[in-house]
Amino acid sequence: MVSCKREKVLLKRRLKDNRGQSTIEFVLTFSISLVVLFLFVKVAYIFVDGYVVHYATFAASRVYLVHDRGIKDPAGSDGPAFSEAKEMFQKYVKKGELKVNAPDGNAKSVYIGVYHEYKRGFTESDLVGGKHDLKFRSESFLGREPTSSGCFERTCAAMTFSGGTCGEHTTIFDNGC
Repeated sequence: MVSCKREKVLLKRRLKDNRGQSTIEFVLTFSISLVVLFLFVKVAYIFVDGYVVHYATFAASRVYLVHDRGIKDPAGSDGPAFSEAKEMFQKYVKKGELKVNAPDGNAKSVYIGVYHEYKRGFTESDLVGGKHDLKFRSESFLGREPTSSGCFERTCAAMTFSGGTCGEHTTIFDNGC
């Protein structure tokens, strides 16, 4: 009889000692789950942000290609083509600087385009990823095709080379240069 009472007392003590265990387990697992959830949300945000920046860079590059006439103003910028490209880029991305990627400033380069370099922080704490910013670069190269005026100049040069003229009433066949 004594041993039965003693076992009941010991059982009650064990139950009292384990009283807050489920609460502590819940708090620990819930907090870890929240951290993992917020990590995935932050990574998804960085991916979406990257897609938007890359699309803006591509759209600006297309605008630059369409408006590019190989004209540079005396200040050294790319004239109206670059200002139009900046305007298109800023429709999507409010902050940041767009740069022209025309190798050596050569108007006859095959690929032209624009690029944008930017930084994004991953977390505000040293726990995951550190406080250092992530560096990204979005660039867009597009193949340059001859403009209509360039096509006309080439065709006219070919006609004058063979003895013809580039008069008003000259019929020529243009295969698209």
